[in-house]
Amino acid sequence: MVINKDVKETKVIHLWDLLDAYVGEDVTELDILRVLDTAGNVIPKADELEIVYEITYTIDIDPDEMTPEQENAWLRNAGF
Repeated sequence: MVINKDVKETKVIHLWDLLDAYVGEDVTELDILRVLDTAGNVIPKADELEIVYEITYTIDIDPDEMTPEQENAWLRNAGF
């Protein structure tokens, strides 16, 4: 029997990393001209932006399998 569990994570991506992944490696020069908020207002003096987002996804858990923490504890107790 497999149990479904929702996992929620908070992640951060920087605007430069996002643009680099979107534009690709063939670009020789990339300048951010302006950073806008969601209302369209310019964020003054911003040349970098952290985008913080939260995702939720479902994982399948087999109750007969050890969790990584349980496996590490078992290995420590066994002398490894």
